[in-house]
Amino acid sequence: ASYTALSEIEAGASCSVIIAHALSDLSVDLRSRIRLQHLDTLSAVDPQSFLDLAVVLLEIPWLLEPSFLEAAVACILQFCAALPKLYRIALARHFATYSAEQLERLVVAVQQFFAFHIAMEGAEDGEFEPDAEVRDGIVVMEVFYAAALLGGEKRKASAVEAAAATGS
Repeated sequence: ASYTALSEIEAGASCSVIIAHALSDLSVDLRSRIRLQHLDTLSAVDPQSFLDLAVVLLEIPWLLEPSFLEAAVACILQFCAALPKLYRIALARHFATYSAEQLERLVVAVQQFFAFHIAMEGAEDGEFEPDAEVRDGIVVMEVFYAAALLGGEKRKASAVEAAAATGS
């Protein structure tokens, strides 16, 4: 219900900046919790809550808005990249259920972030050294790549099953 309400808010510049700053603070807190979870016990926090939050963050409707792209996408990517590998695998499995169009929207958002970030960094000598934010984006793109592969296999298997059921 709250996600539906969030998607109905107009993405004005001031609104997206406020949400972006809130996400930045949330991201720092969540990364700290992830690190503490590794130091204490993995069962201390329900992994599903981290996965659900990652999905909600990546589904924010304003990911491609310029003010949001500048202020919040790096935080979302940092959080997702900080997830333990098993959680990222679970994310890939979740995103494998998405249609190609839904997955493409997520990939485009990260690509836009890369383009924006590299343009803002402005390599004067024509060379660009990836920083932590770009590396976080690459980790998330790996999740989407795995999701595309898994989703393609699932769709192919479904098509084969459908063809077998119809006798084709």
